[in-house]
Amino acid sequence: MGRVRYAGWVSGYGGVIVLEHKIGGQTTQSLYGHLRLVSTKLKVGDRVSAGQFLANLGADKSKETDGERKHLHFSLRAGRTLSLRGYVSNMKDVSGWLNPQDFFAAQGIDMKTASRNFDPTSDRGGNEFLLTFVIPSGWGVEFIPQIHALNLFALSGSGSARGRSQILILNVAAKSTAALKGFKVGASEAVNIGAGIAAVRSEVGKKWTTSTYLQPTWRASRHTVWVLDGTDANHSSVIAVNPKLPQSELNAVLSSLSR
Repeated sequence: MGRVRYAGWVSGYGGVIVLEHKIGGQTTQSLYGHLRLVSTKLKVGDRVSAGQFLANLGADKSKETDGERKHLHFSLRAGRTLSLRGYVSNMKDVSGWLNPQDFFAAQGIDMKTASRNFDPTSDRGGNEFLLTFVIPSGWGVEFIPQIHALNLFALSGSGSARGRSQILILNVAAKSTAALKGFKVGASEAVNIGAGIAAVRSEVGKKWTTSTYLQPTWRASRHTVWVLDGTDANHSSVIAVNPKLPQSELNAVLSSLSR
């Protein structure tokens, strides 16, 4: 149950509906973005109930989605302060937003996700990598177009998906060790991973200002990377791994890699 707090067009989202709820004595807001507003009759102040139709998704790359692909943006926020901001650059700006995975689990709803394969023919960003690999249970994947990367992240936990990053796969316009330009490269060795894919495994480290960088903060510390051939003769795929990732979870992803 809830009431419509906002219904309108927002830059970055396109059509947006925000509902306000009372759950466990606390006020919580749910935001639904990239909607086709002409498909709904809801207006501010209307009551809604569980299972009620809200709106259709906006058309792909239209004003309804503000140029984005066709998909639903869903988020939760604690309290009554209305916030219509999208992506932010600082962690402090994320305060007040709730992790839906953890929120629903706390309400007794089973939010476990089964493992699945990343499909380069249908998953966003797949055309830059042409790799298939397992996304472990409890993980998600996002495409970061600004740095041509796939971020594999834990669904549960605080902060942004970038802050919960476990593995980052980058499409780099360079070959072999040149793909690690700007990093201090330590011990390296030639290895085969997954379905017999040739790669070079290296220990690397780098320092940068993470507050303005699009990569996860752990990339500023020492970590392991695998460099393998990319989609053409001028590119490489770089698989960078959070140094805190358990070896068993890393092995599950690396052993599943195929082209």
